[in-house]
This record gives sequence, structure tokens and C-alpha cells, in this order.
Amino acid sequence: MDATTASNIDVFNRHPASWSANTGLYPIEADLIKRYFPAPPARVLDIGCGAGRTTVELAQKGYIVKAIDLAPALLAVVRQRAPESSPEIMNATELAFPEATFDAVIFSFNGIDCVFPQSDRLKVFAEVRRVLRPGGVFYYSSHNGIGHVGRACVSMSLSMWLRSIRFLARQLGNRQIRTGYWVYWEGSEELLMYASSPGVNLRSLETSGFTLGAVRGLYRYPQATSVSLKRNEEALDREMASGQGSARDLLKASPQTNVKLSRLTWFYPHIQYVVFA
Repeated sequence: MDATTASNIDVFNRHPASWSANTGLYPIEADLIKRYFPAPPARVLDIGCGAGRTTVELAQKGYIVKAIDLAPALLAVVRQRAPESSPEIMNATELAFPEATFDAVIFSFNGIDCVFPQSDRLKVFAEVRRVLRPGGVFYYSSHNGIGHVGRACVSMSLSMWLRSIRFLARQLGNRQIRTGYWVYWEGSEELLMYASSPGVNLRSLETSGFTLGAVRGLYRYPQATSVSLKRNEEALDREMASGQGSARDLLKASPQTNVKLSRLTWFYPHIQYVVFA
């Protein structure tokens, strides 16, 4: 494990109480899971499960959940909240599961951004694709540093401008920004997290062999409203409901025809990605 990744994990280990406060799925997560995950009791791998915020609700919905993380302090919490998920320490770059074990994989709340360097992030993509069954779903969220700054450009809020200025000031001397890693602060703790553009993420996913599905932009958590990198999700939903084909086949037949990539990049700091193996 790289020293930067280990440092990020230590932040979570030192403050388990603050990372255990939130419970349940955020509205954007609930919507995308409802739309794209197979029905329970499908097998779901919850990577970076933390204190079990997503694990507990997925289990309550009837999914067979396996929870993994690298922060022992948080795993101790999820063992109490969702013992049926058999939580254990496991590195997402080396998943200890056979091929095609899971129907869906989730890596929520920008957890994948703690993985450093980018080569290890690509290993995560490769491992997720390996353990997913053909046509299985991978859902993760990621920071977008440009959107974090650009959001202030369309805001009339002085506090938003000041937050963006402070955010940019933290990048001074950050040589890793050229590789897509930005400095973030969680409370009083510094984290070096991946925050590259949606375009870079989409190219990495395609290179890793995934079929692109939904891409959503979010101003902040836990708001429910979001924008979509349009592939006409509503039309896909109707096709799937009518039984005219699998999600994988329909996505192959429906090329990405979105003109909103630039807007997504410049104004939305939190991006949600749903892809198919």
C-alpha cells in the first residue's frame, strides 16, 4: 500500500465517531441503486464500507452484502451494525474473491479517491470488473476538482467564493495535482484525493472494459437534485421495463450523445458513475 493511501486511511481511523454519524443511503445513491442494481437478493460488494452507512441499508433491502474496508476503527462499527455482511480488511487493488462472484459493486462517497497513485486506482477498476459477473453493475462516486472551483463562478454567495479561494490556496505546492490528486480537508485533517475531470474518469472506465451507463453531477451531499450526462436514462428505463434487452445490450445500442460534458466538468464537484461489466 502506498504511503499516501495509508495516510488517508489513518485520518478515518483517528476519527471513527465523526465518520459513523451518517446513516442510510443519500437520495442520489438510492435513486441509482433502484434504477440500475439487480433486484435483491443479488450479491453486492460494498468497497470502502466505512462504518456501514451503505451496508446497513443495502442489507435491509434484501441484498446479500459483503463489506470491506482498510480502516479497522470503522470496520469495528460496521461489525456491530451489519454483522451479516462479514466485514473484513481488504485492499480493493487485490480483491480476494473468484471471478464473477458479485452481481453489483458499490464504492460510495468518493471512497475510491483515497486510492493513490492513479495506477492503483486503475487496479481497482480491473479487480472490480474481474469479480463482477458479465453484465454486473459498478457504481462509484468521485470528486471533480474543477467543478469544486467552478461552482463558485455561478454562485452569488460570498461564502462560496471564499471557500473556493481557500480550496485553491491549499493546492499551492501540491505537485500531485498534475496527476489528478487535489488536497482536501476533512475537519482539521488533510487528505490527498483524486479529483480529476469526468472526461478522464470516463476514458479510464472505457479502457478498463466497462460499458458506460449513467453519469450524474451533484452540487453537494445530501441534496437530491442532480444533472445527467445525457444518454436518455428515461428511454433506457422504458426499454428495460419492456423486456426488450439487457442493460448491457441497450447501452451498446445507445451511443453517448451528450452535450453537457463541459457543464458537468465546470460546475459539479461530485460525480456519480454507473457502468456495466
